[in-house]
Amino acid sequence: MNFLSVDQVSKTWHDKPVLREVTFGIQQGEKVALVAGNGQGKSTLFSIIVGKETADAGKAVIRKDIKYSYLSQDTDIDEELTVLENILFDDHEITRAIKNYNEVLDKLQTDSDNLELLERLNHLSESMTLLDAWDYEAKVKQVLSKLKIDRFHQKAGTLSGGQKKRIALAKVILSGADFLLLKFIFIGCCSIL
Repeated sequence: MNFLSVDQVSKTWHDKPVLREVTFGIQQGEKVALVAGNGQGKSTLFSIIVGKETADAGKAVIRKDIKYSYLSQDTDIDEELTVLENILFDDHEITRAIKNYNEVLDKLQTDSDNLELLERLNHLSESMTLLDAWDYEAKVKQVLSKLKIDRFHQKAGTLSGGQKKRIALAKVILSGADFLLLKFIFIGCCSIL
């Protein structure tokens, strides 16, 4: 079952062909790396796949019934937040469920007899269980630790570029996506995992 289908994708920049009839598919469970020299169209193809650019010809389609997440070269890290806050305040299904649950719980502190709030809390509790969100903060810390980030309350603005990239990678890993698209540029021999 294809998660990604790229069919006859072509793209030209300033009269120079960058991509010519590129065709491939990625099946569920496959791990694929795109390796090529500078200026060979890797970034262009990635941008077409995630919908930031359009192809001159052909198409790239991510299956509609799956959830995907991608990591680009540019990180979306808020430098004023801590490492942990950057992930816990991210906007995806699990963090929204946690936020909604905590908001209703706070309201119940002042209105504990409100049956509507109690029913909503029960529904949100079920959602939290389905999403496996009860121990989300522990999972976040575990992923960050595996990425060699262990100062969770450090301001993101004080981190190196590589550390910020690892926080962005943790956000993608923790997004709960079925399909991850990761764009890395390595210079020399290095590894973040």
